[in-house]
Amino acid sequence: GFQMVQSFSWSNLPILNEWHRLFPDEDPVELHRKFWHRRLVCPGGGEYRWNEELQTMESTVFVCPAAPRDGPTLPAAIKQIKSANLGLSFETNGLRARIQLERKE
Repeated sequence: GFQMVQSFSWSNLPILNEWHRLFPDEDPVELHRKFWHRRLVCPGGGEYRWNEELQTMESTVFVCPAAPRDGPTLPAAIKQIKSANLGLSFETNGLRARIQLERKE
């Protein structure tokens, strides 16, 4: 639940801190997107920003391990999922995605 989402959020901080260290005048999130073609997003729905006082990147939802804050947990509907079977295939002129969810009883 909450700790898993918080952990996922904080797992982005080391690379963002490294981008900030190497390129202090650039936005670390934008640099990561530019280099890896992926935008790092906070799973809690927040943004990443520099915390001058703590000298680290932080989530606007969970802050950082040095100053943790309670944030949102997984939505109730997601907590009811027992398993998920996900598939992706290429078809003529398109892409097909299939998702099969099994609910907890």
